[in-house]
Amino acid sequence: MIREKSCSADGSEVPYEEVAKGFELPGGEMVVLTDEDLADLPLTSSKSIEVLHFTPAGQLDPILFNRATSSSRRRPRYPGPPPGP
Repeated sequence: MIREKSCSADGSEVPYEEVAKGFELPGGEMVVLTDEDLADLPLTSSKSIEVLHFTPAGQLDPILFNRATSSSRRRPRYPGPPPGP
């Protein structure tokens, strides 16, 4: 896969060094964000789980202990070939 950036005005290719993160204001002015600007933003999510409290084991349904669980995303299963005619 080749990803090329192009100028919306004339279609010419834009070198990677000239590509910037930013957005356009309603009046047409461009606001460019630097890596430092992005580093200063508070994170809205993280890759950690905050434990708020524990539930006593006696309050849990025993059926919950009979199956495996995972906090990771599961890949979709391959559905196999499409049904024949």
